[in-house]
Amino acid sequence: MTTPPQGTLPAFSRRQLLKGGSAALAVFVAGPVFSAKAQGAGEADLVLLNLADVHSAYDRLPQLLTQIRAVKASRPQVPHVLLVNGDLFELGNVVAARSKGRADWSFLRAVRKEMPVIFNIGNHEADFMDQQEFVRQARSLGITVISNIYDRRTGLPYARTFTAIQVGAAQVPVLGLGVNALTTYPKAVRDFILPPDPVEFFQAAYPALVTGSPFNVVLPMRAWWRTRPFWGC
Repeated sequence: MTTPPQGTLPAFSRRQLLKGGSAALAVFVAGPVFSAKAQGAGEADLVLLNLADVHSAYDRLPQLLTQIRAVKASRPQVPHVLLVNGDLFELGNVVAARSKGRADWSFLRAVRKEMPVIFNIGNHEADFMDQQEFVRQARSLGITVISNIYDRRTGLPYARTFTAIQVGAAQVPVLGLGVNALTTYPKAVRDFILPPDPVEFFQAAYPALVTGSPFNVVLPMRAWWRTRPFWGC
């Protein structure tokens, strides 16, 4: 079989994604990742914490963990969920490179004990391992991984493309959008990944997300957000 050019989806995958719309994307949804009871009037039903671009900043990880615990403790009766929008790892950190991100994994393990974690794969998650291995290790910690990045070897995304948080009778969909610039990924994995155009993917996925939902979460990797915003899509 002829290998498709880098940066483009094979015909069957692109047709499935862009023409199939929400029906195609629904294949990768496995139900709510977390369920919470609706709170009383005047109280928040859910607290979402967002973390991105940590890049193995080992001097900051203890502070981040302390702050996350403090935020949770300030509202102990309200459910909390951490959204990690990619690039927790960084090859440029010598200590991280030698240990393959051991401290980063310890941080994720500690946070997971505090609250559910949803992780959108960034371009640096492959700094120490193939994305398949990252997904495997993250799931072993009970972390929900989302990604619209396709694995060229299987023709499928590395993980579910989006997930949902159940709050009372309502669902809060969470969609992850990856970087589609191959040069930002480690050379070792560029031949294996097929990151779709994020704007096209968003336009295909968004109708399924907003249907019947009062609130939606989109996690776009900042590497393309600066040049291709999707406001008004």
